[in-house]
Amino acid sequence: LGGAFPPHLVARLRADRTDLAIYAALDGLDDPALDALVALEPDAVLLRDARSGRDVAALGARLAVCEAEGDRPDGSLSILAAIRHPLGLLGAAGFVGASPRLRGLGLDAPALAALLGEGEALAQARGMIRIAAAAAGVPAFAWLAPERRPHDAATAQWDGFGFVVV
Repeated sequence: LGGAFPPHLVARLRADRTDLAIYAALDGLDDPALDALVALEPDAVLLRDARSGRDVAALGARLAVCEAEGDRPDGSLSILAAIRHPLGLLGAAGFVGASPRLRGLGLDAPALAALLGEGEALAQARGMIRIAAAAAGVPAFAWLAPERRPHDAATAQWDGFGFVVV
């Protein structure tokens, strides 16, 4: 979820598609949409451009405030962190122990491919994400563009990612 949505959208999605986990997507830590997205009661927040464990820790602190203000239990919102920039790869070890809210560490392969190309560097990035996720004790996930979902989902699972976010 991102952007403006009609009231009760998440409740309707939960009723219609019980097989889906619903994530509120944030472009960055300062995304002003956080409060509105948390009010929709997603399962987790997807940080689209996590560049370090400090980003995850800072988002965890903001989520604690949102939970308190919304009468939600402390820790009820999880974080999925997606790496889409080489800085996130260089700081991948920093995600270990960053926050107990961290439930997945992922790779935005299309964004990284635009910066690194489709060659060996991207293959190494996939490996780094899987290693960092394993060290953090969370599953690795692949983030896919909707138009490439069928082919890339099979490839992502083959590449050792635990789940796919579309």
